[in-house]
Amino acid sequence: MLCSGVNRVGNDGNEIHHSGDSMVVDPLGEILYHKKEDEEIHTITLQKDKLDAVRTKLPFLKDADNFIILNDGE
Repeated sequence: MLCSGVNRVGNDGNEIHHSGDSMVVDPLGEILYHKKEDEEIHTITLQKDKLDAVRTKLPFLKDADNFIILNDGE
């Protein structure tokens, strides 16, 4: 699994500061991209073969439980 997190930068209408700290992290915790305090549009190319290799060595998805998320509006 790859993880990406995005956040806004600067002060909002209530003067609450947002530091940005957007990042992309690979399955082993290596930070592939990190942007702090500045606005930016960034594109990163992810390597599927690296993800597949981690999934082979650490087959944690085989231990996943089947579940359904119910919505009260259904």
